[in-house]
Amino acid sequence: MIGNSFTKELYNNKVYENKGNSDVIEQVADEAKVILDVGCGAGDNARILKKSGKYVTGITISNDEASIAREICDEVIIANIEDDDPRLTKKYDAIILSHVCEHLIHPSVAISKLSRYLVENGVIIIAVPNTAYYKNRLKLLKGDWTMNESGPFDKTHLHFYSYRSADTLCNEENLRIVKKIPGQLAMPLWPLRKLLPGFCKKIDNSLGKYLPNLFSQQVILVLGIIK
Repeated sequence: MIGNSFTKELYNNKVYENKGNSDVIEQVADEAKVILDVGCGAGDNARILKKSGKYVTGITISNDEASIAREICDEVIIANIEDDDPRLTKKYDAIILSHVCEHLIHPSVAISKLSRYLVENGVIIIAVPNTAYYKNRLKLLKGDWTMNESGPFDKTHLHFYSYRSADTLCNEENLRIVKKIPGQLAMPLWPLRKLLPGFCKKIDNSLGKYLPNLFSQQVILVLGIIK
């Protein structure tokens, strides 16, 4: 995702796979039919979006990811979104950047460039990990800043965001924050989770919203174009 040969080598054989980001997908409107998934990974978001009849274009810098994602997405482009020419030819109802911005050199600039490819009322949906989540704080409190292959301390992360600081991703004059949502709320209720999962979920959703910087695992931003 970073514009040099070193980064291309770093990401070329890397494959991100998961179950899809439901918090992000929930922000894709029913009427949004043409979707751009930036940093599409193995196509996990696209797999869910396709079930709703969406046309999904994926972008990745990884050849290995592209070969997997092509089986799911309608089309896949191998490109660096921080370059001036990512070879996009369509206009999109929604552009998704799910856990991508933390890997970029200049994320807000890349986001602004991508906004050129939105339809008039389109949105950019961004998700970033919340480094201030309580489990991450405990890790650092122990003096452990071990970098991993994935997760909030992915060794390829260049930026670290919290619920409070994620707004800095929208600092270009042509975009505004339409919605800001705490995602994957979870409080320290370990002994109760197996016994009372429904009750714990209610606590997560209610109390977690009052302290999102502490109890949200990710931050969702929905951006719109300023008219």
